[in-house]
Amino acid sequence: MSRRLLPRLASAAACVLGLLPLLGCSAIGTTARPSPTALGPVATAALAGAAPGRTDPAPRMTLADPLRLVVLGDSVALATAGCDHCLGFDRQYATYLRTVTGRSVLLDNLALPQGDVAGLRLALTSDEREAIVATADIVVVSVGFDDGPPWRPGDPCRARPPGSVREWAAAMRRLTPGCVADTLSRYAAELDGVYATVERLAAGHPQVRVALGTYNPRVGNPDVLGRSVPAGEREAVMATSVAIAMEWNRMDCATARRHGFVCADIWRAFNGADGREQLRYLYGRDGLHPSATGQLEITERLAAIDISTVR
Repeated sequence: MSRRLLPRLASAAACVLGLLPLLGCSAIGTTARPSPTALGPVATAALAGAAPGRTDPAPRMTLADPLRLVVLGDSVALATAGCDHCLGFDRQYATYLRTVTGRSVLLDNLALPQGDVAGLRLALTSDEREAIVATADIVVVSVGFDDGPPWRPGDPCRARPPGSVREWAAAMRRLTPGCVADTLSRYAAELDGVYATVERLAAGHPQVRVALGTYNPRVGNPDVLGRSVPAGEREAVMATSVAIAMEWNRMDCATARRHGFVCADIWRAFNGADGREQLRYLYGRDGLHPSATGQLEITERLAAIDISTVR
């Protein structure tokens, strides 16, 4: 268990139990604030009115124009997928932004359940969504979670959609380095289209763009490796899953950076530096999506990103 998150578990548990108003994390109204114990050192310093690494009060700007925050992508960005009553990172981050900038925040979460790359590209063809993204000051993209291997039947690996964890494991064992490389290359082109669209819509105005990356919820998961994979094959399945997730995130980050994005690398929090760790308390009731504590961890990653260009 990550030592830096231990003090946050009590607060996260309370959120799940419905004690949100007492923690100040039930809303993004003008008086609502995340509990200082719920966020790490960067966010806590900001919420306390001090810049990270400083003891003197940070300068604040109170502007008439609201700060516009837009979230795009998949089910990781939907708090209800992993916890019913906890506050999602989108609303937590909105509260953080309001606190450090002194500006009101308009939040548009346009994420979709099962929001894969193809679905995100299609969503960005909507005139309404284009207009929202075009006026955003901060855009956060969460994509990749719903695009995990063994991928689509039409992709180079030609895997059939698995109907169970056992079928997923069997499909993973049939993947080859060649088909994996070809599939990731195809996804890189699709992701490039997504990130290029966001950049184009900004039309040169100051905008902070963040790619969250994705994490691997199956590595170390006893429901996957303990019960559904033959003991003699578990290490091979894990190694394949880890290698693909690491390569996906490398590819995703490199693609996003070409279009002015910053990479939040949330996989480091959920899977560790080697990609083989699974911190179970970061996962919600379904064992896949972020728990209340997982949402806080993503918020901490976002709070560490420089937003001075739009303050």
